[in-house]
Amino acid sequence: TMMWFLDADYAKYELIGGATGVLGNNVLTTVLAANATNPMTFTQTGLTNFQTYYYALRVTDAAGNINTSSTASGTPLNAQTITFDQPIAAEYGSSFTINATSTSGLPVIFTSNEPALATISGNTVTIVGANSLQSVSIIATQPGNANYSYA
Repeated sequence: TMMWFLDADYAKYELIGGATGVLGNNVLTTVLAANATNPMTFTQTGLTNFQTYYYALRVTDAAGNINTSSTASGTPLNAQTITFDQPIAAEYGSSFTINATSTSGLPVIFTSNEPALATISGNTVTIVGANSLQSVSIIATQPGNANYSYA
C-alpha cells in the first residue's frame, strides 16, 4: 500500500508505474484534488513476491503544468500470520507460559500493553500489579526478515 498527502496547489494526482524493472507510464489511479482527502492510499494487488516494482506521483496544477516525483520502489515479501492460544486468566503474583507460532517458522516476540500490570520475559508472563478497572493484552509480533513481512 502506498500513501501520500495532497497539496492544495495541485488539481490532479496520478500514481504511475507499478511495473518491474522500469517506472513506465502506466496510470494506476487518478485523483482530482476536489474529490480527495488526506492521506491518499493505493494498494496494488497481484504482485509477485521478491520482484521490485517502481512508482512515481505525477501532479498537475490548475494551469496544466505537470511535475513528476522521484521514483519510489517496493518489493513484496511473503506474508505470515501468528497463531497463539488465548492466555489464561491470572491473579496478582502468578506466572504462566504462552506459546505462539508464525507461519514463517520465525520466532514470535511477546509484549504487554500494560507493563505495570504484567511483564514478559521470553514466553513467561508474570502478573506484577492489579487494577480492577484495567485488563492486560498480550501482543504477539514477528518482525519479518528478507523473505517475510512483519506480522
